[in-house]
Amino acid sequence: MTHEYFPLLYPDMWLYTAAMGMSKMTALALYWRLFGKSATR
Repeated sequence: MTHEYFPLLYPDMWLYTAAMGMSKMTALALYWRLFGKSATR
């Protein structure tokens, strides 16, 4: 009975991973836009 929802977790895991990756890339793009790519040099 507890194993019925496991197949649903697999695509949900990939959707969560994709959403986290996209949000991190968006934050990085915003940082680059605000401060420039060479702000640390």
